[in-house]
Amino acid sequence: MTLPETYRTATDLAQYFRGHCKPRRDWRVGLEVEYFPVHERSLRPVPIDGASGLDGLFLDLQACGWDYDRERLSLRTPRGSAITLEPGGQLEIATAPSARVGDMLQAQRSDLRELADRAARHGVLLLATGFHPTASLGAMPRKPSERFRIMRNYMPKVGSRGLDMMHRCCAVQINLDYASETDMMAKLRTAMAVQPLVQALLANAPFRDGGLAGAVSERGRVWRQTDRDRCGLLPFVFSDKAPLADYVDWIRQVPLYSIQADGQYHDVAGADFNRYLAGELPGFEGWRPDLTNWEDHLNSLMPDVRLKRVLEIRGVDTLAQEDLEAYCALWVALLYDDTARQQAWELVADWRWAERLDLADRVPVTGLATEIRGRPLSHWVGQLQAIGRAGAERLKEEDWLNGCSTGILGWLDRRLDNAESPAGRLIALQHQNPEPGAFADLVRHHLSAG
Repeated sequence: MTLPETYRTATDLAQYFRGHCKPRRDWRVGLEVEYFPVHERSLRPVPIDGASGLDGLFLDLQACGWDYDRERLSLRTPRGSAITLEPGGQLEIATAPSARVGDMLQAQRSDLRELADRAARHGVLLLATGFHPTASLGAMPRKPSERFRIMRNYMPKVGSRGLDMMHRCCAVQINLDYASETDMMAKLRTAMAVQPLVQALLANAPFRDGGLAGAVSERGRVWRQTDRDRCGLLPFVFSDKAPLADYVDWIRQVPLYSIQADGQYHDVAGADFNRYLAGELPGFEGWRPDLTNWEDHLNSLMPDVRLKRVLEIRGVDTLAQEDLEAYCALWVALLYDDTARQQAWELVADWRWAERLDLADRVPVTGLATEIRGRPLSHWVGQLQAIGRAGAERLKEEDWLNGCSTGILGWLDRRLDNAESPAGRLIALQHQNPEPGAFADLVRHHLSAG
């Protein structure tokens, strides 16, 4: 399908998504995981520049055969994964999509191991958690980027914790394909509906500023206070027949951050996207979004589940490896098996909008103990787990979970049996020994990604 040079109508925008539908035989699974690089001894964030900063680490990796684009501060691994820097110096590993989850996870493990081993030679640890456990916002490095500068200026105008989101949060994102408009909207609906259950089971961000945060996921709490226009849940998604047109209409109502014109970013934060679509953006009359600017706008949207060229499920803290692999297997089982997807939706289909909003606010704080309809969330998660296990069994014939045994979902079963998320275990360890020195050891031993 040939995309238009510029986008002028809602139909053009919807056609973008339809143009990325794929037959089932071409579906892939992709994974993006963010980590905090810290100095091992002090647990302070690693600066970006200098021989003792991330640039020095990246040059070392370049000497080991990784491709380093120094201008963009990005790497390409021998296995085809991309290593990029987020706004606060977080390292993101984006693993190349694969038709087989086991192959994808093997590449991700290899990239992480090599990155962590090389970082250790520089006295650097990679932390696998959703919120920086020790550093203040002011102590975090800031990636030089005009686009990020515009966001930093705008964030405090639309929420109280947008800068924390940019600089002190790390998350996991799994990317899945869709076959048709009906399929994409069904997957979006199901993923957004059951996301709080998965978030509760795998919460992994209980620390802030060198101690307990009073939440199982400080990252999740931050996101509830980031930007009312572009984050959180989308009410129209929960209709049985939510059309793509509704999603496009929502995109058009989200204000712009910036546009690219004449080879540079321009600050138009808060501007009406519809005026841009009509060629009436003040100061840029006659300009309309091309593919680059349309995708920039899509990247600025931050709901719990995001529709782009793929479906991006993005609402869980960065996890230790075993939890991460089980997380991937669970989502593939829930969304690539049609029966599991429908059953997962039916599990929560009759929850009211007010209940969903309330749950989204409470889950980051109380996790599996959060109640809805008189039952703890662990009750609902148990049913979702059973749906996922059955879906994984049905997917065996297509070999989606090769080398990533469906038995790995048993790891999540054990978490559920103990009614304990990763954060629950960390909180218990902190209570056992609250001394400051013990906290530093806890972080090094239990949050190290290496």
